[in-house]
Amino acid sequence: MSSKLRIKVVPSSSRNAVEGWLGDTLKVRVTAPPERGKANAAVETTIAEALGVSEQTVYRDILFLKKRGHPIRAVRLPSNWAYQLGENAATYPRKTAQSK
Repeated sequence: MSSKLRIKVVPSSSRNAVEGWLGDTLKVRVTAPPERGKANAAVETTIAEALGVSEQTVYRDILFLKKRGHPIRAVRLPSNWAYQLGENAATYPRKTAQSK
């Protein structure tokens, strides 16, 4: 079973981190530049670290649903991962679009 999760990717950041919620979207910062899939690969690595699983497992099981070049990505991932990311991110402050 899989779930859909919205992720806002912030490339060329100072660090790789799952930053928290921005409305109903999970914000993920990555140091990689937004070129030739480098930021997507960094998102996969950052999610793997947040979940405590191998990068190869994430690479195999995560599916980016929106095209590259757009900061808001929809990803499909196993339901237990979405739940775990949501639970971990629940400890992060929830931000509104106005309080970026």
